[in-house]
Amino acid sequence: MTTKPLKILFHSWSLAGGGAERVFAVLASGLAKRGHEVIFSVEHEDNQNLRYLDAAVRQMSPTGRRWQTIATLVRVLRHEKPDISISAISACNMRHAAAAFLAGRRNRAIMTYHGHASAEPETSNQVGYWTTFLTSRLTARTVAVSEGLRRHVVKDWWGSPRRTVRIYNPTLVGTSGDGARSEADLLAREPIVLSVGSFLPRKNFIGLIRAFALVKTPGARLIILGEGRMRGALEAEVAQLGLQGRVSLPGYLPEPWTAYRQARCFAFASREESFGLVLVEALAEGLPVIVTPSDGPNEVLENGRFGTLVPHDDPGAMAAAIDQALASPGDPALRLSRALDFSVDAGIQAYEDMFQTVAWEAGRRGL
Repeated sequence: MTTKPLKILFHSWSLAGGGAERVFAVLASGLAKRGHEVIFSVEHEDNQNLRYLDAAVRQMSPTGRRWQTIATLVRVLRHEKPDISISAISACNMRHAAAAFLAGRRNRAIMTYHGHASAEPETSNQVGYWTTFLTSRLTARTVAVSEGLRRHVVKDWWGSPRRTVRIYNPTLVGTSGDGARSEADLLAREPIVLSVGSFLPRKNFIGLIRAFALVKTPGARLIILGEGRMRGALEAEVAQLGLQGRVSLPGYLPEPWTAYRQARCFAFASREESFGLVLVEALAEGLPVIVTPSDGPNEVLENGRFGTLVPHDDPGAMAAAIDQALASPGDPALRLSRALDFSVDAGIQAYEDMFQTVAWEAGRRGL
């Protein structure tokens, strides 16, 4: 199989501030820097992650919403004739698969899943999951961002076992060298506990705040970066527990690296994570990580080898683990090494290898 420059079309809902959108922007940019011709298509204009999209990536105007997108994508696929087209998020995957089939390019189409069905409750996304049995067989590959999510797609949504693969997310990790390099570096910082994520029920920041109320370390503070519809509920919980001086909600930061470098540990109480970009970011900055178990965190932390797993809905256990991490954050070396397994280069290489294979298979069939 010959390695060659490819024309690659990325398609996503938007470049909003979510993890999947950031991954797609980073992946597209990295492949463009490797000499591939990359086009980026969105359905809706939202540019919080636009900063991660390299100037070498050709951007298309929004394709329109829902079924209008299919017609637009059919025209684009027929005109551009990309070697590979790839989409993210279940509803976009469904529309992409339909367009690739109608354009006669389904054997060059790849879908990616970044979350469990419960994380995407919108009707169109649920329909996208329900059609996985068909779309995963119409397209060349279906990518899941963790082995647990791969099992979910195959077992619960009847995705093709043969065509569904796992590729971990390429994650922006500690490239600046400004993160902690020793336990002394961490102990020199204020006892700040950091958490990052969208303010949604499944992220369970209410549970984290309740656990933090039990933390005993003098001067400890909790900073939660993010935004979302539960902001009012989180603020009310902080006020009810009398934590106004100890818990802060500064909002969404597109580049949160400074916050990681000020924290002494990272805590996360999410009920379900298919991967956990923020966990890798924390590891890459050398932070001890305390998290509740689910598919992504279990894999990233190798069931506790690289961080502390605490039971769900056990605020006492979470508080005790935070106190322990603040008192003895440990040597960051093992955590830094683990983060490299999810580096941008590692992720891009895995996708590039898959793209070359799919393009070769399609070319061999004359498609």
